Amino acid sequence: MVAHDPHPCPELRGFQRDLLAVVAGDGPHKGLDLKSELEERWAIRISRSRLYSNMNALIERGLIEKSELTGRANHYEITAPGEHLLRAYATWIAENVKIDIFGTTISEEAKRCTEFTADHGLTQPPTDRFCFGVVCPHPGCEMKTPVLVDSPAVVPPVNDCLRCQRPVILDRAALEQFATEVRTNE
Repeated sequence: MVAHDPHPCPELRGFQRDLLAVVAGDGPHKGLDLKSELEERWAIRISRSRLYSNMNALIERGLIEKSELTGRANHYEITAPGEHLLRAYATWIAENVKIDIFGTTISEEAKRCTEFTADHGLTQPPTDRFCFGVVCPHPGCEMKTPVLVDSPAVVPPVNDCLRCQRPVILDRAALEQFATEVRTNE
């Protein structure tokens, strides 16, 4: 039997995870705008009590925060712990569900990458973006695939190697350590 990583948020209901993902979109959001977006995505009617009781549960867990917009309306935004949990959940799905996700079919041949490099192979990377190389962990390949993102926090959890085309799962802890080292050396 294959060992799997534990689920990063088993205490959240599916509705709460979806609500958190919607709140993470371009925001801040008004409560009724979130309700409309979820109704459109789920193609069902959602009661206000269901929406607000679940939002309050996410607020209590520190995953979203509420700020007053007017006397009757509030804005909701995701917090850093909420973003971290969503990234962990997306990574967990990519690593444990063998389906096409993020444009890549995850299979048993996927390997976890723990090695990153500042040598990304780009002659003039943009200065306002985080740029690094992902070293392919597949035996015999070791290609350095460049990745450019606005911050290390938004790197997709799965990438395809440019040489061997096999899926590479990025080890978040190793990537965060690498990003810290790069920032320290700047």
